[in-house]
Amino acid sequence: MDQPVATTSPVHGDQDVALSGGWKAVVSLTWVGVVIGMASVWAVSRQIGLSTWWLGPPANGRNLIINIAPFIAPFLALTAAIGGSRRTWQIGISSGAIIVAIGVVDIGHVTRLGIVEIVLGCAGAGASLASWVGTPLPPRPDKERR
Repeated sequence: MDQPVATTSPVHGDQDVALSGGWKAVVSLTWVGVVIGMASVWAVSRQIGLSTWWLGPPANGRNLIINIAPFIAPFLALTAAIGGSRRTWQIGISSGAIIVAIGVVDIGHVTRLGIVEIVLGCAGAGASLASWVGTPLPPRPDKERR
């Protein structure tokens, strides 16, 4: 018995449209740098005694959940970059915007740390936007042949 041969290959989710290896490394390293930079902001804030809004004063600090909140978005972007998802650039831009918003709020209290946070957010968002170039287009369905 002859079985008909399929003319199109099955699509396997994100595998066919994943981020290329070089871009995956660049974006992952950038987000690792953002996480390290935010941890440095935390350390410097405690050392100089000027607290960011998300840390609170050293004597009466904020809840641990609020302290960790600025790290959630960069970790999500890092996870997407390591996985090589085709949505890496979208998640990265959103995460960068969140970090920039945190920095904007901090500019009123600790100007220089707020500027560092804004720069970190822009770096992460910029690398993620640039990775859009390394994201292959999804396969198009074959056109009808006459």
